[in-house]
Amino acid sequence: MVLTHEYWMRMFGGQPNVVGRTVRVNGRTLTIVGVRQPAPHYPQRTDLFVNMVTSPHHLSATMVQGRTHRMTEVFARLTPGASVVQANADLARVTSRVQADHPDAYEPAAGHRVVATPLREVLTGEARLTLQLLMATTLLVLVIALANTANLMLMRLVGREQELAVRWSLGAGAWGIRRLLLLESGLLALGGAALGVALAWPAVDLLVRLAERMTPRAAEIRVDGAVLGFTVVVALIVAGALAFAPSLGRLRTLGTSPALKDARVTPGGSRRRVQRGLVVAQLAVTAVVLTTAGLLARTLLTLQAVDPGLEPQGVLTMEVPIEGNDRSRGDVLTLYEEM
Repeated sequence: MVLTHEYWMRMFGGQPNVVGRTVRVNGRTLTIVGVRQPAPHYPQRTDLFVNMVTSPHHLSATMVQGRTHRMTEVFARLTPGASVVQANADLARVTSRVQADHPDAYEPAAGHRVVATPLREVLTGEARLTLQLLMATTLLVLVIALANTANLMLMRLVGREQELAVRWSLGAGAWGIRRLLLLESGLLALGGAALGVALAWPAVDLLVRLAERMTPRAAEIRVDGAVLGFTVVVALIVAGALAFAPSLGRLRTLGTSPALKDARVTPGGSRRRVQRGLVVAQLAVTAVVLTTAGLLARTLLTLQAVDPGLEPQGVLTMEVPIEGNDRSRGDVLTLYEEM
């Protein structure tokens, strides 16, 4: 048998000498021949793979001859140049011929059909919209924070205009001032990014528990090098936006003024317009986030209030496979009734 990576880590502690060991499974002696690389569980959680069938039902002739047995899942690879649409068209033609040849096994009212679905869509389809919504919300929150920080920096620059004008007059020039602003905003953005990563690290488990209900790939969600690299890139983009947003045209005038020390520092018309625009953008995005959050909360409350048509309190569900070739159908039904 081959172990899954997760089961190998959980039950064998990741020991490399596990290959070659023998274990007993359902009364059979099996030899561990390998460990699968980390991969999502599909179509359901699996601990090990064996090259034999241990269920009597799956060894019966029903699996081969019975047309009403519909528990089969097939993985297929498209031929080069083919599309899923073409594959579904071919499947529809084949299915219609089979159903016409065996009308007793395919009742028209049941609507039996065979459909090809891309594996990526099956693995992530249910979670894609939720995760995209979370990403969009994160982006909107980033825009709010960026607008707020940019407004604060613009206000701070008003008080620093004399200092920056002196730097300009001493030869710093526009690029020297930009580098200073870029350094300050870079430290601010990277500090915020580091704090965000520190908060996100323990919160990943929450996201995994949410996503594992919708996709078998939830275990792959983690803070790794790609996430850290993306965070650094976003922080640098934010730092650049903050450093190059303010106009330095007024500094040139102040830097060449003979009455620099007596110059009154007041925000210019263009800077006031930028500040007002930032406030408007911040309020608009905040309204979008709050409205979306309110709609989602109302939807959740509405779903929780839906009457399922039964009393779910105290109800348990479980799967109990019955092993053994010596049990008849009647014995199995009796056993289930007793349980």
